[in-house]
Amino acid sequence: MKIFAHRGARKEAPENTLLAFQKALELGVDGIEFDILLTKDKVPVVTHNNDLSILTSYKGLLHQTPFSAIRDLNLGEGQIIPTLTEVLELVKIYPKAHAVLELKAQSGLAMDAAKLIGGLAQDILPPERFTLSSFSLSYLKALKKKHPKLRRAWIFSRPPFTLVPFSFFDTFLELGAIHPCVSITSDRLVQKAHREGWEVLAWTVNDSKDWQKVSNLRVDGIFTDDPRWAMTL
Repeated sequence: MKIFAHRGARKEAPENTLLAFQKALELGVDGIEFDILLTKDKVPVVTHNNDLSILTSYKGLLHQTPFSAIRDLNLGEGQIIPTLTEVLELVKIYPKAHAVLELKAQSGLAMDAAKLIGGLAQDILPPERFTLSSFSLSYLKALKKKHPKLRRAWIFSRPPFTLVPFSFFDTFLELGAIHPCVSITSDRLVQKAHREGWEVLAWTVNDSKDWQKVSNLRVDGIFTDDPRWAMTL
């Protein structure tokens, strides 16, 4: 079962920072997962929150703030918000590591985000070394339009296939993987996904109970906040 560090080794360093990713990659994880948003001047940066006041002392929204204004914001332990380029260049050093890029939805920016992020990713890493993921169907549609050959994954936290069959989503989005919340991951979901040829990575697995559950279900991998713990199992 593959192990992906969710926002890096976030129990050991500030999340979504180069330090957190470095610590995770040094453990030998299969890959790292991180969040991407665009600044006002459309620089892709790695952070989970559009509201900058959540993790910094800056009062403002990322999509309304130019990159120059956020470049030196302190996230703790001497860490700043990294650019997507900086994170991908770090991953590039570890030839066996895979990057899962989660595109966070920002109103009106789906096409710009898809074009910029997908283009930048394939400029730095071979396509087989990264996956573009999102909760947003509009973002996944934009990714399919702008970069049809790049691997895409849909993230969800509620059962999505109750009324619409799997085959529709496969035709509509041409997914390579699904990333369900561990609480809704089931034998039926995993088996149907595998029949469609989709990889299943469950999030977020941080304790032995959830680890045993996904192991029994034979998911392909997990996202965890504690990669050091997961690597010992």
